[in-house]
Amino acid sequence: MLCQRCKKRPASVHMAEYINGQQREVHFCEKCVQETLSEALNQGSLSEMMGKLIGSVSQSDGEDEQNKTPEAEKTYECPVCGETYSGFFKNTLLGCPEDYFVFNNSINDVLSNSEIENPVHSGKLPSKSLEDTVNENIRQTLNIRIEKALENEDYESAAQIRDRLRSL
Repeated sequence: MLCQRCKKRPASVHMAEYINGQQREVHFCEKCVQETLSEALNQGSLSEMMGKLIGSVSQSDGEDEQNKTPEAEKTYECPVCGETYSGFFKNTLLGCPEDYFVFNNSINDVLSNSEIENPVHSGKLPSKSLEDTVNENIRQTLNIRIEKALENEDYESAAQIRDRLRSL
């Protein structure tokens, strides 16, 4: 989710505002929060600072409304799950695999507007490398072969297997 103030960086500060019993969520990046709060800190109370921060989103939302072009008002909807462009843009969540095709340009826009240097999901690293896992499996197999060789009183084979285990 992008910062609602600068619309460039990922939002990391999330706040909820209640007006007349209705909740409104706002999302900011750390840099925008620091800038706004440092300016407001010199001026007064905490409530004034929060008002200024939330007000900055309200003002930028108003500017966006005025700057909308007819093309920006187009509504895209997934024929499979019914997800809309506005729903995707608000939640940054997709409803089904077909959404990747329907919202392809929008996804690229969101990624290009973010300050992520490498927008490729690299995943979580496994606790063991593949080589460690393979070596562990070989050791287990060799240990079983040593036990069988000793049961059969084949001490030469057991010694060779033992030497191979040590080399690992």
